[in-house]
Amino acid sequence: ILSKTLTLYIYIYIYIYTQGMRRCILKRKILFVLLLGVLVLGLTGCGENKATIIDNNGNKVEMTSKDLVEVNKENNSKFETKYFLSDIDLTSTIQKVEAEGSYTCGSNSKFFYGDPYDLIYLSDGWTLCVRNYDLAKLDKDMKIRVKGVIVGIEGTNITVSGKSDKKTAIRPNEIDIEFLD
Repeated sequence: ILSKTLTLYIYIYIYIYTQGMRRCILKRKILFVLLLGVLVLGLTGCGENKATIIDNNGNKVEMTSKDLVEVNKENNSKFETKYFLSDIDLTSTIQKVEAEGSYTCGSNSKFFYGDPYDLIYLSDGWTLCVRNYDLAKLDKDMKIRVKGVIVGIEGTNITVSGKSDKKTAIRPNEIDIEFLD
């Protein structure tokens, strides 16, 4: 987006500059300020939302889901050691809600037993794994804040679920979802 915005900015500036605005300094300044405003607006939409993660070493880091997927691709054992069951706080938008009835959630399913789980797909590559959650309260494009733990990777999505005691159990029915305006 940044390169496209800059290219557009340059093309517009050159076009208007060559169309008789050479002698009018005030018009050039106004044009420059307007185009700078367009550039700033373009930059505000850049980038993905970063989640706040407390890794298993106790360090607070800000990462996107793509960052975590890259860590996993480079070294799966590092991902499992450093980020599996790490606390996460993220803000995102709901893309799709499905009553999947899946018996696994995330890449490490050894913690998942019992009733099936439902999946909530968020923007920016996050998936929530929940159980016994009132899915009727959730709508597409709803903005939410989630506090939970990282439980694995499904394709290019990072899966987040409820709180954990770090040793034996994920509690998908204890995921903290806050609705934002």
